[in-house]
Amino acid sequence: MCLVIIDINNSSKKDGVIIKEKAKALEMYSPEQGQTHENLLIHFCKTRVIYLLVFLLACIGIFIFKDYLLFKKLYIFLDIGSDTYNQVYPYLVNISDYLRTEGIPYWSFYHGMGQNIFPGEITNPFNLILYILGSDYLPYGIAYVELLKIILCGIIFFYYLKTLSLSSATCIIGGVLIAFSGYMVLGSGWYGHSAFIVFGIFLLLSFEKLFKENKWFYFPFSIALLASRSPFYVYILIIFLLIYSIFRILIEGRYKIKDACILYVKLAGASILGLAMVAPFLINDLLRI
Repeated sequence: MCLVIIDINNSSKKDGVIIKEKAKALEMYSPEQGQTHENLLIHFCKTRVIYLLVFLLACIGIFIFKDYLLFKKLYIFLDIGSDTYNQVYPYLVNISDYLRTEGIPYWSFYHGMGQNIFPGEITNPFNLILYILGSDYLPYGIAYVELLKIILCGIIFFYYLKTLSLSSATCIIGGVLIAFSGYMVLGSGWYGHSAFIVFGIFLLLSFEKLFKENKWFYFPFSIALLASRSPFYVYILIIFLLIYSIFRILIEGRYKIKDACILYVKLAGASILGLAMVAPFLINDLLRI
């Protein structure tokens, strides 16, 4: 609300009227205006709180991985994490070169005396980024991909906590803690473990979206991503999800058997759809199991 004060001074002359007006406006501050600005700030914080989380994750991640991001060091290890140097890095380079020279990986004589390497984890979106970089630039991109996993882990867990109707502060703290948890940071030194955490948290979010909001289309993608790592991971996490879902049903007080049956039918259908999405790429893994 604004209060405007106008002071007008008129003067006139004969043989032509000249009207001279002098106006001065003073805008006075109103408490309602300050309250409106405060409400806008609160609304912005509530609706844009995800930006604060991303900022925190990026700042902490850049500080931790600065030597790798600035290419002073490579995110490849020779000590207790020597698997990255002896096994994982050569595998990534082999697949990257194979994709550029031959196409979809099938058989490679660079694995032992020769073996089937299909599908070469081309269904893993994080590995695809490294393959696109090519074998020359691949080692320099590993740290950036691992930082991306950490940030995504925090963001997905933030939205998972949001579906549980927790406060924004709790969701931010939870996102930061899970992103820089011991297993996530240490597991990123083996590359595959960090991806498993990201996909596993996405599975939890997908379940909650189906359970609380009846949005099923996230769930098939979470199953497909897990299967892209290994069908064995799907087996492990489906068992965990069955136990988790029982506790969620009890907590929410949905005791009707009919509702529980409908939920599990939806989960089964979405899981089958997710497996069907990547079925052609699972044959070799299933044979190894």
